[in-house]
Amino acid sequence: MDIKSFFDRVSHDLLNKALTKHVEENWVNPYIDRWLNCPKQVKGIAVKKEGEGTPQDGVTSPLLSNLFLHYTFDK
Repeated sequence: MDIKSFFDRVSHDLLNKALTKHVEENWVNPYIDRWLNCPKQVKGIAVKKEGEGTPQDGVTSPLLSNLFLHYTFDK
């Protein structure tokens, strides 16, 4: 796992597996899914994400990355 570009390349499928294991409230997962899949805008051009990466400068990205890296490195 290359953590240099971690926020750009984290797999949504693997992240969702970790979330379903730790988040008991089912209503939370669709909101996190929408947030992960929202298009980002670069220099006035909307760029759609394709199942990987987290929005940078988001308050949730560090939390999700810690959860993901827990399974990547610790387990």
